[in-house]
Amino acid sequence: MKKTLLSALFFCLLVKVWGQPQIINPTFPSSVGLFDLLEISFEMGSTYSNPYDPNVIDIVAMFIAPDNTTYKVNAFYYEGYSFYKQDGYEHAVVDTSTNNGLSWKVRFTPTQTGTWRFRIKANDAFGSTTMPNTEIRNYTFTCTAVNNANGFISKANSRYLKRDIVKNGQRQFHSFFPIGPNIAWYSCVPYDDYSHPTGIYYYQRYIDSLSNQPSSLTPGQLKSIK
Repeated sequence: MKKTLLSALFFCLLVKVWGQPQIINPTFPSSVGLFDLLEISFEMGSTYSNPYDPNVIDIVAMFIAPDNTTYKVNAFYYEGYSFYKQDGYEHAVVDTSTNNGLSWKVRFTPTQTGTWRFRIKANDAFGSTTMPNTEIRNYTFTCTAVNNANGFISKANSRYLKRDIVKNGQRQFHSFFPIGPNIAWYSCVPYDDYSHPTGIYYYQRYIDSLSNQPSSLTPGQLKSIK
C-alpha cells in the first residue's frame, strides 16, 4: 500500500514538472506606436489534438497599461501561408521560414503611451504555466507617441459613432459614419467548381470594377458584377 502511494505521488510530481504546457521563446518588438499592432509569437513544447479548441489548450496574455488598467487577450494558433495567382486562380503555399509555418500568436493594440507589461498563461489537461514565471517579473514594451493614427471606433451616444484618432500629435475624437460596399464571400470559377477558388483576387477584381461603373447602378446590378 505504501509503495503504491509513493508511486502515485511520484507520478503526480512528474506530471506537475514535465506535463505542464511549455511556452517556448516568446518574441515581440520592444516598442510600437500608439494604435499600432503589437504581435507576440511563440511556440509550445507539445502538440495538441485540436489547437483551436480552448478546452484542449487555452492561452491568454494579460496586458497591464501604464495606468494599471488590465486587458485580457486570447492567443491563437497560427499557420502561415503566402499566396500567389496562377491561371486566374489563387494558390496557397505554407510559409516554412519558422517552425514549418506553425506557431502561436497574440495580437494587441495599445491605447496609451508609456511602458506596458504583460504575461502569458497557458492551460491544458496537465496544468498551467505562466511566463514570466514569477509574480514580480513581466515582459515589457514601450508604446510611443505618433503624429497621426486612427484608433478604435466606439459609441458617441445612442445614435452616432466616434473614432479615437491622433492628428498632428493631438489626441481627439472624430465622428464616424460607416459608408462603403458590403462584400460577402468570394465565388469560384466556374461557380459550380469549388476546387479552383479565385480567393482574394475575386475581391480585387470586384473592387476594381466598381471604379468603372456609373453611380446609377442598382444593388441588383452591382451584385451581378464579376
